Amino acid sequence: MKTLTLLTGLLISISAFAFEYPVKNFYYITDSDYTDEVEQSDKFVVMIFSSRYCLDRTIMDRSCFLFERKLDYYIPSFSEKIKVIGINTYFENQQLVDQLMIRQTPVVIIMKNGLEIDRLAPDFQGPDYYQTSWEDRFLELLTTKLYHLR
Repeated sequence: MKTLTLLTGLLISISAFAFEYPVKNFYYITDSDYTDEVEQSDKFVVMIFSSRYCLDRTIMDRSCFLFERKLDYYIPSFSEKIKVIGINTYFENQQLVDQLMIRQTPVVIIMKNGLEIDRLAPDFQGPDYYQTSWEDRFLELLTTKLYHLR
């Protein structure tokens, strides 16, 4: 019984490192990539701070990364002046999280030439009269801003 428990724990631990983020059109960076990817970029950089906590659970929730999945669909339509990157805040990238004072997730920060232009956070209220979720309202707010940056 101890062997079975040990093997199960080991498999869960290994699988936590072998996951992929459920997006195709942007990638996740670490603290060490920040200078090259953000501060030295000549494009507008959209940083999405989120937590992979829900991906690490053994029973994955279908809503994991729902905002990121929806945003991923729109990224190809943005101009070439915009780069979208993700930053995991779940036990990673704490130096960057502290530096940029991230207190909740998701948070989106738009930067240009290393300077913060805007910071957006969802309202997390339940569906409104028209049954739009916070993810949809947040996506609409962000995509509207990004289309104006072109």
